[in-house]
Amino acid sequence: MEFDQYLEYLGLSKAEFAREIGVTPDTVSRWRGDPPKVVMKFLECAYMSDEVRRAEDYFRGHPEELVFHYRARAE
Repeated sequence: MEFDQYLEYLGLSKAEFAREIGVTPDTVSRWRGDPPKVVMKFLECAYMSDEVRRAEDYFRGHPEELVFHYRARAE
């Protein structure tokens, strides 16, 4: 995923993201879609964390599918 795609997925504007990580909006603008690697790793972790949370929420409501999922992987 690219920088703008992560922000869109997380529902953040560049200005909101700047506030979240403690930099100025001008700093984010200077990246021109090519932020430092540490920022991309942070966004990747935020994305993965959200995906895990969504999976947990789904399987909490469908526990029978979780059992099926683990049985299928064990075979």
